[in-house]
Amino acid sequence: MPARILFVGDIHLGRRPGRLPENLGEFDVAVAELTPVAAWRRVVRYAVEAEVDAVVLAGDVVEADNARFEAYGQLQDGVRRLLDGGIAVYAVSGNHDVDALPRMAEAIDGFRLLGRGGRWEVVTIRRDDRPIARLAGWSFPVAQQTTSPLGAGDFVAKDADLPLLGVLHCDLLSPDSSYAPVSRVDLERTAMDGWFLGHVHKPDALERGRPIGYLGALVGLDPSETGPHGPWLVRVGGNEPIEVEQLPLAPLRWETVELDAARVGAADELDRAIHRTIEEFHGGVAATLGEARAVGCRVRLTGMSALHRELRRRTDAADLESLRFNCDGVLYFVDKVTDESRPEIDLESLAGEDHPPGLLARKLLALEKGGEQATTLLQQARRELMRVSDDRIWAQLDPVELDDRMLHRLLLDSGTRALEELLEQVGEGRV
Repeated sequence: MPARILFVGDIHLGRRPGRLPENLGEFDVAVAELTPVAAWRRVVRYAVEAEVDAVVLAGDVVEADNARFEAYGQLQDGVRRLLDGGIAVYAVSGNHDVDALPRMAEAIDGFRLLGRGGRWEVVTIRRDDRPIARLAGWSFPVAQQTTSPLGAGDFVAKDADLPLLGVLHCDLLSPDSSYAPVSRVDLERTAMDGWFLGHVHKPDALERGRPIGYLGALVGLDPSETGPHGPWLVRVGGNEPIEVEQLPLAPLRWETVELDAARVGAADELDRAIHRTIEEFHGGVAATLGEARAVGCRVRLTGMSALHRELRRRTDAADLESLRFNCDGVLYFVDKVTDESRPEIDLESLAGEDHPPGLLARKLLALEKGGEQATTLLQQARRELMRVSDDRIWAQLDPVELDDRMLHRLLLDSGTRALEELLEQVGEGRV
């Protein structure tokens, strides 16, 4: 029988997901049911019921050092239940819990922290005193680690008789990161049969055979962390390839839902159209929701509509409390409605006119078509925005880095709004 190991990404005990509505009680959902603590309890329950061989935590188990008192009891209770069920518990510390997790490991009997002080450590996972797998781990020695923990990449020797798995909290995306930067190439060069990573909250699509990637946060902590979340069940052993399966145990899920503005027959029907769209979305994802109690949605209005101006006013003043309802026992709530739709304006025809709306239409067409002229417009806009942001009156604000996609969207949106205003002035004889 293969080893069955449950790998858990960033839990962040002591943190509450952002953007949750306060008055969910009327839908029989308490905020406490949607937190990392609630997700951790589900992990423990599943592990005990499924009788897995080990649970491995990939760092940032605790939100921060100052959250350790709140998180300690929850972690201790879960670890004790796992140990009582004969399940070994291992962890590495990440940048958030570099101080808190070692202290907790010292206080909780049987909780094994791997790789203290930034030194690699290898343990053997056993079932009935029989070795079934080896696990290598490394923990953050300080909150900021600017060098790769992998070194030359040959730090752990392979045992021909046992699969070798690695758990690491690191930054796979930025070579200049302060959070243990590594490269995928270096991971692939090691002797590991699989790498299970913490730090990035979006889970990767881990593949069977030799999985390498991020486990993702145990539960989405804000609306940007969309899609399924939960621990990963890893089956390894014998001559079969490693099998990986994400278990959708997260009690809360975030999604972005698109609504074609053309489907809204009248501006006062927007709420009903949002409701219908979310019901359709639910029908498509219901089988993957797992144990989700609530789904928070950001609704994006897209496409073209003759009602564009009225719909924009509606989205700006949307009553989010009215956009809450149950689908098959799952609460859906709308966190935000954004209008990215366009007015029904014939830019091609308008661009041939010799007046201000025609000039603006030509620029919008250039942005839509891309190419050299669009690049020039983006460069000009970036220079102008930088000039404004460099003004000392904005120095207290955090800088925002606009990538080309965001800047392109900003120009199209602001340009379209300006074009609507100009056309209205033309119709009134003011231009």
